[in-house]
Amino acid sequence: PFMFVHEQGGQTSYSGIIVDLLDNFEAANPQFKRSYNSMSRTRTNLHIKRGEFSDLMFFSPLFASEDTKKKYRFTNELFVSKDIVVTRRENGFKYKQQSDLYGKSVAVLRGYTYGEFDLLFKKGLVTPVAVDKHVQAVGMLSKGRVDAYFGNIHVTPFYMNQVGLELNEFYFSDVAMFEIVYAFMIHNEKSNLYDALNRFIAEQKSSGALQGIIDKYIQ
Repeated sequence: PFMFVHEQGGQTSYSGIIVDLLDNFEAANPQFKRSYNSMSRTRTNLHIKRGEFSDLMFFSPLFASEDTKKKYRFTNELFVSKDIVVTRRENGFKYKQQSDLYGKSVAVLRGYTYGEFDLLFKKGLVTPVAVDKHVQAVGMLSKGRVDAYFGNIHVTPFYMNQVGLELNEFYFSDVAMFEIVYAFMIHNEKSNLYDALNRFIAEQKSSGALQGIIDKYIQ
C-alpha cells in the first residue's frame, strides 16, 4: 500500500500512499518534479552508504545507521506500521517470542536487516531463506517451503492477494518484531526540498488529507 510499481506493455506506472502524497506535494509546489529510480534493496543500501542516493526516499529512522544520518535528514513522521511474523494456520504454529523460531526456517528479503534476528541467523538457531521479492516469500510460505515469513502488517496482505492466497489461511503474530515510523529521507544538500516537504506534511496532517490517503489504501 505504500508504493506499487505496475508494468504493462512496456509502460511503468505507480500508485500507493507515497505516490498520492507526492502528487499532491508537486501540485502545491510546482518547482519540484520527481523521477523514479528503481533499484534492489542491496543496491539501495550501497547508494545510501556512499551518500549517492537520489534526493528523496521513503525510509525509516529505525534502519538508518549513524553514518547514514550524517548524510540525510528525516522529515516529520508520516505514519507508523509494524513488522510481524507470518505462519500457516495448518501448522498450528504461532509466534510469541524469539525462541519460537529456533530450528525453523524463515523467508527473508535480500539486502534487508532484521535486528536481533540477524544474530539468531548467525548463531544457526534460525535458518534464513533469502528471496528477492515479497511475493516469492509468501508463495514459499503457502507451499510449506519455509516455516515463517517476516512481513509487514500493512504490506503482506496485499502481496497475498496478488498471488490469490486467503488471509485466513495464515497467522499474523500479535507480537511485533519492530514498530516502524516511516518518513521521507532527504539528502542534506536538498534543504529547500526538506523544508517544503516538511511544511507540506504538517499541513496534510492538520487538514486530515494525509489520513484520507492512508485510509484509501489501508483498511
